[in-house]
Amino acid sequence: MSSVTTLPFFRLILIYISGLLLVSYYLANRVITLMLLVGLIIVYLAVYIRSGTTTSAWLNLIGLLVVFFIGYSNLLLSIAEKTRLPKWIEDNQHLEGYSVCIEKVYHPLSCKALITHIRDQTGWHNNHTYIQLYFSKQSSYKPKKGDRLLIAGTPVRRLSFDRVQHANYLIPLPCIHRHFLKQIDQDFRLVNAQLFYRSGKWAASIKKWCSQTFQKQLKEQQSIALVSTLLWGDKEGLSLDLQKAYADTGTIHVLAISGLHVGMFYVLIHTVCRFIFSSISRFILPELSTCLWLWLYAWLCHFRPPILRATIMLTMARLGFLIGRGSNSYNGLLASAFTLLLWNPCLLFNCGFQLSYLATLGILYLQPYIYRFIPLQNYWLQKIWTATTLSIAAQLSTLPLILYYFKQFPLYFIVANWLVVPAIFLILTLSLGLLVVSHLPIVNKLLGCTLEKLIFATNEWVCCVAKWPMSRLSPCLVNGHTVALLYIALLLVCLFLNIKILFTLL
Repeated sequence: MSSVTTLPFFRLILIYISGLLLVSYYLANRVITLMLLVGLIIVYLAVYIRSGTTTSAWLNLIGLLVVFFIGYSNLLLSIAEKTRLPKWIEDNQHLEGYSVCIEKVYHPLSCKALITHIRDQTGWHNNHTYIQLYFSKQSSYKPKKGDRLLIAGTPVRRLSFDRVQHANYLIPLPCIHRHFLKQIDQDFRLVNAQLFYRSGKWAASIKKWCSQTFQKQLKEQQSIALVSTLLWGDKEGLSLDLQKAYADTGTIHVLAISGLHVGMFYVLIHTVCRFIFSSISRFILPELSTCLWLWLYAWLCHFRPPILRATIMLTMARLGFLIGRGSNSYNGLLASAFTLLLWNPCLLFNCGFQLSYLATLGILYLQPYIYRFIPLQNYWLQKIWTATTLSIAAQLSTLPLILYYFKQFPLYFIVANWLVVPAIFLILTLSLGLLVVSHLPIVNKLLGCTLEKLIFATNEWVCCVAKWPMSRLSPCLVNGHTVALLYIALLLVCLFLNIKILFTLL
């Protein structure tokens, strides 16, 4: 592993995360904390002006304290905002109405929505509170993800605010409010997304066009649902049995938008860009255009943390290649984590954020050690062993968290991933190709038929592996202390490997 001196973000993110973790044990007064932060910044500037250098030991110490308090105060402000918004609705018992965006549909008559704006006697105000919506059986409206509703009246509280105040602010709360709706155009109405979100209309239009294209070209609803899941992470259309099969086989990660998808998109787009710009520029234009397309994809996926992590890492690596300075994968990983935690410090306690970064760290650090255990000469065996070691490294680094969050562990994840990951790459390739040739009559039919058969074969393989005996180890009741002990044991193994290599070199 690279030394700490070559990882400028290592100390920064270590101190910053320490400030975030302190919030979970001690909540200080926000005003005093911000005053202390401002005072430290003033002291830092004064010492810098007086010394005229950035190598001073005192200056480095004060700088690290500034980073620590930035993390602490950033999370304090985020917690204050999270508790202020539900309280606002509590204080306004007679709202004229509010607007919501449906985020998850549980049932044709029930859904989870995000309150984006509320209206009282003084006008419209921004909000960010979740609500459970229930619709009458007589209602002609069926909720869909992404729909925006304008609802009249005041939501009903389902959790007391005292319970909300005593909850762990770092863990996402359930829906605090609920509302029973009877008839469309009476209790609520469907509104244009541009009414409140003009900036998101282009992304919604692009995704809508892609969805309509797949609806025309593919016949099987599960095929359409899987393609939408792989492209945008929308799992609502997938059957619960199929999702459970992917979870039981350890291939559920392909259904969650992650760095794997970004890496696949990078390979596809970079190949196309190199072919297009081969006669103009061999390096600069293909690399810059590929990075631009990756950021466009991140925008379409609403800048989800795993997407941003992979996009930032790839962008830093390719820019470093273009300017001739090379790149350090660990620096890219730490830089992306530091950027995301500055933007939203609560991500540190998000399951997806933790699994994404630990899986990437395991791949970067553990995979080379595991790969050297079995030296192979055959080219194809090397490729298979490389894919196997990548899967093992990711599973090892995330094993404690998988046991903690999901209470089970898939035993056949290696065998299942051998075929699923390449199949997913082919499915993504054919899906993008189908969008490109959607107006060519014969080609689109042939490509659509091939795509459906490939999806069917992949789902059948996953369901078949899920039915094997002892396909998963469950239930695994693991608490926070056990997770900490497992990671300490993993860290000791990594230290042992480093010491062993050091003694071998000596």
